[in-house]
Amino acid sequence: MRQIESSLISQTVASLCQKANFELPDEVTAALQAARTTESSPRARQILDELLENAQVARTERLALCQDTGVVVVFAELGRQVQIMGDDTYQAISQ
Repeated sequence: MRQIESSLISQTVASLCQKANFELPDEVTAALQAARTTESSPRARQILDELLENAQVARTERLALCQDTGVVVVFAELGRQVQIMGDDTYQAISQ
């Protein structure tokens, strides 16, 4: 039987939530940059520049990409041969 410390689950969930809030995926950043180079509207280019700047600030300053980051929903599967040590699974995820 595999044993997993509940603190490892808590740390992993927290890390993934932070990554989702602070780091725009590289392919999304690349798409915004590509759109910026082909956009003909000055106002649209300005907005794309602001989105790219916001993404850079979020990544470097560890600030959320958007003030409305939503609610976290976690789907977790636990195999039959796994035992959570410490808090129960719900507490480990929700901390």
